[in-house]
Amino acid sequence: MDLLTIPRTVVVLPVHLARTSVDLALRAVGLGEPPAARAERERAAELHAEADQRAQEAAEVREAGRRRAEEKRQQARRRAETRRRAANKQRETKARQAGERADQREESAHKEAERVEERIDEVAQQAQLDQLGHEAQALEKRDEALTAQDEAQRLHDAAGTAKADRKAS
Repeated sequence: MDLLTIPRTVVVLPVHLARTSVDLALRAVGLGEPPAARAERERAAELHAEADQRAQEAAEVREAGRRRAEEKRQQARRRAETRRRAANKQRETKARQAGERADQREESAHKEAERVEERIDEVAQQAQLDQLGHEAQALEKRDEALTAQDEAQRLHDAAGTAKADRKAS
């Protein structure tokens, strides 16, 4: 029963009972209604009962429709929530992956910078070794030149002594 059925029943039922009581009393004294009126009244009662039945069915159909609509709304809410969660998860995954890629690029940049530094150190060390090698060669040549100069001076001095000895003899 819905809110419309209850007031109608409260009003119609007492009237119907009173009418039935009056009809029974009239029939008992012989003043009953003619058969056509009785048939008409019964037909009206049948139509009234049928109308009540249809109203009840319509109320049930409306309620079923309302329940279906509510179920569809709930399903739509659940689907929307599922989509929202999936989108959030995807967004978080993309952000995490972007962070990981940035970390990898940064690490690669640091490793490359270290390799460049090591290469620069190697080149600088090699250049220093080359420089030291050239300096060592220059020192050897200078040493040889000084040795040759000392030898030349010694020979010059020896030749001068020999010449002076020959002149003195």
